[in-house]
Amino acid sequence: AAYNGAPSASTFMSCAPGRLQTSVASGQTTYLMIFGDQPGSPGGTLRITVQEAPQPPVVSFTVDSIGSFDAQSGSATIRGTVTCTGVADFGGINGQVTQTVGRFTINGFFFTSFTCDGTTQAWTATTQSSNGKFAGGPATVQASAFACNNSGCGQDSVTQQVRLRR
Repeated sequence: AAYNGAPSASTFMSCAPGRLQTSVASGQTTYLMIFGDQPGSPGGTLRITVQEAPQPPVVSFTVDSIGSFDAQSGSATIRGTVTCTGVADFGGINGQVTQTVGRFTINGFFFTSFTCDGTTQAWTATTQSSNGKFAGGPATVQASAFACNNSGCGQDSVTQQVRLRR
């Protein structure tokens, strides 16, 4: 168990069998309570590793100015690239596509994930609107990319005019 300062219910931070991970600020005193979790099994090997947490990942991404639509299903497909450097447990891109078709505004939402490995990767997301069909012509994409680790998250946001084509 880990405590932020002298051990008490109010300073308790976390507890875990086998492997405990917690964040500690520079100059902060943390107390660790180590115990066996199997009654009647004394002894064992204690290994403690203390290491500096990685910086939050750095994310940048683009949305292509040309997208596509499927006239039969009414879905829209948006593409772009994403670059993520640093250590990340997960990364994703979420966004909204908005298009005026006649007197109506068509809206669709999307999400896709990516791996944070320092390379520039292509991404693709397809959205199906709940209030109509996407068609050829201009649309607006508002999207955010993010990647997180135990230190925090990095993110980037883009608003891009996109021309949907077949």
